[in-house]
Amino acid sequence: MRGQRPKAAAAQSGIDVFIDLDQAALDAIPTALCVCTAEGVLVRYNRRAVELWGRAPRLGDPKEQHGSGFRRYRADGAPLPFAATPVASVLRSGQPIVGAEVIIEQPDGTRVPVLMNVAPLESRSGRLQGAVCSFQALTERKRIEEALRASEAELQSVINRTPFMLVRCSRDLHYRFVSQAYAQLVGRRREDIVGKTIAEAIGQKGFATLRPHVEKVLAGEAVEFDCEIDFPNVGPRRLQIAYRPETDAAGKVDGWIASLLDITEQSRAVQAREQLASIVESSGDAIVSKDLNGIIISWNRAAENLFGYAAADIIGKSITILIPQELHDEEPKILERIRRGDSLDHYETIRQRKDGSRLPVSLSVSPVRDAHGTIVGASKIARDITARKQAEHERDRIEGELRELSEKLEQEVERRTLERDRIWNVSEDLLGVANFDGYFLSMNPAWSRLLGWTEDEIKAMHVSALRHPDDTAHSEAGRAQLAQAVPTVRMENRFRHKDGSWRWLQWTMTEHDGLIYVAGRHVTAEKESAAALQHAQRQAAHLQKMEAIGQLTGGVAHDFNNLLMIVSGHAQSLKKRLSEPRDVRALQAIEMAATRGENLTRQLLAFSRTLPLNPTMISLADTVAAIRDVLAGTMHVNIEFLIDVPAATWPVCVDKSELELALVNLAVNARDAMPDGGRIAITAQNVSLHAHDAPNGAAGDYVALTVADTGCGIPADLLPRVVEPFFTTKGPDKGTGLGLSQVYGLAHRSGGTVQITSKIGHGTKVTIFLPRSEAPVAAPSPEDTSRYMAADPRTILVVEDNKDVKNVAVSLLEQLGYKTIAVESATEALDVLASGRTVNLVFTDVALPGQLDGLALARKVTDRYGGIPIVLTTGYTRAFDSEPEFPVLRKPYQIAALGRLIHQALDPQRTSTAH
Repeated sequence: MRGQRPKAAAAQSGIDVFIDLDQAALDAIPTALCVCTAEGVLVRYNRRAVELWGRAPRLGDPKEQHGSGFRRYRADGAPLPFAATPVASVLRSGQPIVGAEVIIEQPDGTRVPVLMNVAPLESRSGRLQGAVCSFQALTERKRIEEALRASEAELQSVINRTPFMLVRCSRDLHYRFVSQAYAQLVGRRREDIVGKTIAEAIGQKGFATLRPHVEKVLAGEAVEFDCEIDFPNVGPRRLQIAYRPETDAAGKVDGWIASLLDITEQSRAVQAREQLASIVESSGDAIVSKDLNGIIISWNRAAENLFGYAAADIIGKSITILIPQELHDEEPKILERIRRGDSLDHYETIRQRKDGSRLPVSLSVSPVRDAHGTIVGASKIARDITARKQAEHERDRIEGELRELSEKLEQEVERRTLERDRIWNVSEDLLGVANFDGYFLSMNPAWSRLLGWTEDEIKAMHVSALRHPDDTAHSEAGRAQLAQAVPTVRMENRFRHKDGSWRWLQWTMTEHDGLIYVAGRHVTAEKESAAALQHAQRQAAHLQKMEAIGQLTGGVAHDFNNLLMIVSGHAQSLKKRLSEPRDVRALQAIEMAATRGENLTRQLLAFSRTLPLNPTMISLADTVAAIRDVLAGTMHVNIEFLIDVPAATWPVCVDKSELELALVNLAVNARDAMPDGGRIAITAQNVSLHAHDAPNGAAGDYVALTVADTGCGIPADLLPRVVEPFFTTKGPDKGTGLGLSQVYGLAHRSGGTVQITSKIGHGTKVTIFLPRSEAPVAAPSPEDTSRYMAADPRTILVVEDNKDVKNVAVSLLEQLGYKTIAVESATEALDVLASGRTVNLVFTDVALPGQLDGLALARKVTDRYGGIPIVLTTGYTRAFDSEPEFPVLRKPYQIAALGRLIHQALDPQRTSTAH
């Protein structure tokens, strides 16, 4: 049946289709076409391929394997080995390649740029058998693809040109009649076939293929089918067969008549047409066919992309839809030429897209003929030449400029010569010529300007007299590279100025005719900037490290403060209850231990910048003088102790007690560094810093407070670590490692910085830079603890999540005469206030469990109950993004400090009046 004919295309596949194609069919293809095996051996090609190659290679010749007889180049002119060609890529990957640009060199040296489409050829089992390659000259591609479509009808006719065959068979499966065409198909004489059985003529395998259909026709059915039979004498052939039953006088089937059509070549042609259609469809050029009335009958994908019309929208419409109105007279002229059998090659005109925009195109139009040679239409290849037109316009513009430049060449050469001389003279780069013996032969004036030597002086010196000794090895290696024909060598080294200083130079050198041409750029400033940047990066890394350590130590100190609060608070409560001397002494020991622990946590918190500072305006001269005796008392008798802090030293805003602690820490460190005696000096001076003067880039007016000793010094590799908590250079049990960390934390929290310098065997100098304050120095005010007792029994709401600390706070407040309500969370505190119970003040820890911490609680209480004052307490204030808006009492605290702050919060006006 006709509906089964597509199965014939599967009879042969892959490379066999092209091997069996008639050469006339191949030559009718207007595009160059060749076929090679998977091993790269050429097996078929057409006439157009020979025209582009300029030669006709021998088919199947191993010497032609991988196209060894061809010279190929890339689009940029670089040689293209076979392994890098599109054909080799397809043979490796099995994937098609479309639109590859390659240049072929013909035997006479002519180079032809072509556009290649390569598709793999596979057997029915999927095994790669080879590749088919279509290629065309880039300037002819559109014309060739149009000609390809025009010749399709003729190619199909050639492939399908086979004789018609008739056969009569009897019911006993013997031949009664065979036509000459069938005899030729079987490969035997007619008389040798008639009377024989089907199996005897075509073999048992062939008969087995026909048997199911024979049984149907003997049952009285008309049968039509396609099949492939392997004839013993001629090989496999694809046949289209129709069986019609023959009956005797009684109406019984006594045989059948068979009509056979050899469609082997037709099947192969179908495959070839599909391959060719695939090539046309994958073409990058628009390919369109039309009849002699100008009606479009085919439209490829590239045409859709170029003109914007889908095939379904434009097929059946006039080609004039693509032609601007003013150019409509072109189409009748083109069709007239086609009717005469003429072609139109590379006709440049204007066409119109679907969106109305116009574009320049190059048209190649060829007549399409039917199987009888009658012209039935035209095939057109349209190529967008917008880019080429733009390039031509640009070329014309450039050629015009070149002509103008050519006319002025002599004048330009003279001007450029003057410019070159001027550049030589005014260039800041060092330009010169040297020989390989190490002497400079000529140089521009920049040498003298940069290095201070005259030209004659430099020419008289060997390069080693100018070059830094440390740069000798790599400089001579660079010169050796030039001697070994390295085109360009770049390097850096230092040259000596006449005053003895050094200049960094970045050289670019090249060799010509045995001389070295050099250009040197002065990069001393860049080197210094790079060094400064590296130094700044090290500083930033150090600050990040110290910040991380500070967060850790701050957390440790917070927990330790709660423990100290419990110990210190109970000690204060027991002080009034004990009378036995032995118990009093034990209590004093406990208080002393708590005080020492408090000092340790102060040092930790000062380093981590979480210690709540109480900065005031102070005079450094008065402050240092006030603790002179304390500092002197820590010194050994063999140490000379000096203080030089002028009265004119600028005031600073700093926590006075923390500064005193910092001076004690520095004095003790200095003392321990001089077991055999020495000298310690505490000095201060007013300084104005620039960004590069201080470690953290501080700038402005500062007071530099320095503690210097003549002790053993600190190794350079340990200096960056000395401010880390618990790090010490002292022996075991001789230091906590917290002294310098407290100094570091105080300075940075006060807006300043610390600078430490040391030299082994000469001593150490620690300088604290504190910002100058313009405010007046605060006058001291003595504190009378007794006046902070409660005048009347007011109620204080205590909020503390640590049960032991809460009990201590309640005990101390009750000793001061206050009533207390104690809770452990912010939620409980808000419930107490909401209940309406009388609360005169809220005393809350900052770190509380739950969603609300102490600071958030204080803000809520202020919003809801504006008349209730708040006092915060904490041993860790990292939660404060800025200075808190409420009074803060640092843990562990003394009962006097607690009473003073509560008193100030409850009676602020009375307190200010008293002061």
